[in-house]
Amino acid sequence: MSFQGNLSSVSFPDVLQLLTLSKKTGTLSLRRGNIEKKVYFKNGAIIYAESSVQEDRFDNILLSAGILKLDDLQKAKKVQELTGKDLASTLVYLNIAPKEKVAEISRKYVENIVFSLFSWEDGEFIFDEGELPDTDVIVSSLNTMNILMEGTRRIDEWTRIRNALPPQNAVLQIAGANLSQMKEIKLSPVETMVLSLIDGERCIAEMQEKSAMDQLTFAKALYNLISSGLVKQIGAKEYTKKSIDEQRTVIELTTAIYNLSIDLILDLINRKMGKSGSKVIVNTYNKFRPKYKVLEFITVSDDGIFDFSNFVEMCNQLPDETRLHEISSGLSMFMGELLNSLSGTIGRKQRKEISKRIVESVEPLIRENEEILKKYAILDDFKRVLE
Repeated sequence: MSFQGNLSSVSFPDVLQLLTLSKKTGTLSLRRGNIEKKVYFKNGAIIYAESSVQEDRFDNILLSAGILKLDDLQKAKKVQELTGKDLASTLVYLNIAPKEKVAEISRKYVENIVFSLFSWEDGEFIFDEGELPDTDVIVSSLNTMNILMEGTRRIDEWTRIRNALPPQNAVLQIAGANLSQMKEIKLSPVETMVLSLIDGERCIAEMQEKSAMDQLTFAKALYNLISSGLVKQIGAKEYTKKSIDEQRTVIELTTAIYNLSIDLILDLINRKMGKSGSKVIVNTYNKFRPKYKVLEFITVSDDGIFDFSNFVEMCNQLPDETRLHEISSGLSMFMGELLNSLSGTIGRKQRKEISKRIVESVEPLIRENEEILKKYAILDDFKRVLE
C-alpha cells in the first residue's frame, strides 16, 4: 500500500494510528517547505526516524548531551568512511560510548523527531510500503500507541506551559535575593543548562536557540526556574524570529561558500601535487587551528578532506554578539593562510587560477544572496582574501 496526502486534511496522529492498526512496514516521508522528516515502521511499530533539520542530527544530540567530544566524533567519522556503518554502531565498536548509553540516546533521537511532527498542522506526506532504512542503528521498536498518547500529552503540556511563560522577547535575570539559596536548591541538568544561559541580556527566544533543546524540554525547565523564584523578568528587547533565522541563514551561506572554496583548492592542489598536496593542506590546518576558533568545528581527514557537516551547530558555542564576525574572519583568514602557504609551492600563477575558479564557482550563490552577505560584511571578508 502506498498513500499520500496533506496533514491539513489528515493529522499526523491519524496517519500514525492508521499505520499502526494496519501493521504496516515501510517509510512515511513528510515534507514542509525545505524540511523533510522520515519515520520507519515495521509491523506497525516505529523502528527509526530521520530529519533534514540540523538540530535533529544524531551527532548533535550526542555533542549537546556531553556524551561525545568533537575529537571522538572526528575519529568515528574516519572509521565510518572505511566501514560504511552508521554512527551509533561505530561509537560502540570503538568503545567511545557504551552500548546502553548509545541505545538510550538513539531512542531519544527517534522519539524527538516523531514528537516534533505532532505540532505540524500542514505538510505533504507519502507512505511507501516495504521501504526500510539501510542502517544498523541501535533502536528498539517503539510502541506507536504509546507514542500517540505521549505526543498528544506533550502538545497539551506545551500549550499550557507556553501560555504561562513570559513572551519570547522577555529578558530574564537570576533573582539576586535567591543567589544565596542556589547551593541548597537541587536543579536538574537541563535546568542548570538553561540557568547558565540567563545573563540579563538574552531574551527567551535567543536562549532557546542557543540551548539546541526541543521546545518542550526548554520551556519546562524555564517554567520551573521562574515558578521557583530563581529567575525573574527584568525587561524586554526588540526581537523577531526573523533576526535569529536570518543569522542562521548567513552562517549556512558562509559555510557553503567556504566549504566549496576549500574543496576547489584541494582539488586543484591534488591535481598539481598529488598526495603531497593533501599533506600541505593538513599541515596548514593543524598549524592554524589553535589560532582560529572556528577551525575546531571542522573535521579534516588525513587526506585533506574538510567535513563541515557539524560546523553550523558547533558555532552555537561562540558568543552571540561576535559569532558572525568570528566565523567570517576565521574562515577568510584561514583560506588566506592556505593560499599563501601554497603560493611558494605551486607559484603565483596557480594561486591566481585557484582564486579565479573560486570566484566563478561561488558567484551564483553570492549573486542570489548579495544583500544579506554585504549586510554582515561576509562578502567583504571573502573578496579581500582573494585579491
